[in-house]
Amino acid sequence: MDAVTVFSPAKINLFLAITGRRADGFHELVSVVAPLEFGDRLRVEIAAPGGAGRGRAGPGRAGRQDEDATFSLECTDSMTGGGAAAADTAAASHPAAASAGDEAAAAAAACGTAAPPPAMPLDGTNLVLRAARAFRAASGWPGGARFFLEKRIPVGAGLGGGSSNATATLRALNLLAARAAAAGSAAPAATAAAPAAPATHPSAALPPAARAAPAPPAPLPPARLAQIASSLGSDCALFLHDAPVVMRGRGERIEPLPPAAAVRLRGRRLLLFKPAFGIPTAWAYARMAAAPARSCLPPPDAEARLRRWLAAPPGDPALAGPGALLFNNMQPPVLGKFIALPALLEKLRRKFALPVLMSGSGSACFALLPDTLPAPALADITACIRAAWGRDAFVMETKIR
Repeated sequence: MDAVTVFSPAKINLFLAITGRRADGFHELVSVVAPLEFGDRLRVEIAAPGGAGRGRAGPGRAGRQDEDATFSLECTDSMTGGGAAAADTAAASHPAAASAGDEAAAAAAACGTAAPPPAMPLDGTNLVLRAARAFRAASGWPGGARFFLEKRIPVGAGLGGGSSNATATLRALNLLAARAAAAGSAAPAATAAAPAAPATHPSAALPPAARAAPAPPAPLPPARLAQIASSLGSDCALFLHDAPVVMRGRGERIEPLPPAAAVRLRGRRLLLFKPAFGIPTAWAYARMAAAPARSCLPPPDAEARLRRWLAAPPGDPALAGPGALLFNNMQPPVLGKFIALPALLEKLRRKFALPVLMSGSGSACFALLPDTLPAPALADITACIRAAWGRDAFVMETKIR
């Protein structure tokens, strides 16, 4: 059985300037976005049409079959198993973690509309299945596929998990199409028995060998993949680039960061952290739309800020380092409601002198870590986060890709 496994990275917005609202309701933006070493994994296995089967159910696992049984999706949440338990065990070794359980409820109450993070949908609205159907429509993919998603990126976090999964689906199917085309084989679905033709169909009278199998689809060019990705979500196309990018428009206009600037970001240590609740993206943008007009940064000002950082002398960390780039004008409107977030960010700034920021529309935030930060200091930072947000808070060290 032909199969492929692809990495589906999380992202952070190091610079996010909402510059205005368009007539179609979307917001215009200028943003520097970086993929991370932390993320999900997606395995895709070729199946015959109608042979995708049903996802298996089990602890920490959920499954879904597409309406026509062409595609099926199985999802496992690895952060609810050993990974999450191991992180909690490490944090519990610090004295400050002892009060985390009591403070979790207080943090949630302080946030007003705080709610558990939304569950990832597994119906037809799931971006993996939507991306698969979009790829089939664009490429003529004749077969089915089974998708196995190892989910690690939290939902409702502003880390781009769903968008990354959609683009990973496009990349995986395109890779399988390229393999089939290169091998000159029959369509991927031909690896399993094709459905019998109706008795009234002319091909029914032919022997099986005489019935022409569908030709394998040609892989789609990068520009077409980008079009499909943008149709699935405003920030999907950025995940076609395995490097920091600049997003403009509603997020569909992608430009790689210049190499001299990208090298300042690549490999930089950071700490992701997220409270037990998520923030729906639509709510965050509605909050931004309801804010005073001055909450938006005029496009010339946004571009000027970005140009200053790009032109900064590389040897001056105060001007050219990642910390000098940090900006997110969605943060004040969103954090005005979720007050537990700004309280912790300010504490991390004061106590540890860390550059911190909310990523995208939240609720995840990140702190830039010094390359030489020792393990005990990182444990202190982690304990501070859990003391404020509780033991259910998500905390993960990673790096920019």
